[in-house]
Amino acid sequence: MIGIADVKLLNLGMLFPFVEVKS
Repeated sequence: MIGIADVKLLNLGMLFPFVEVKS
């Protein structure tokens, strides 16, 4: 079972590459 914290960490992990590319 996935917790909300795990989902948030997964979303951050998927967003970080896009943030680095934009900056």
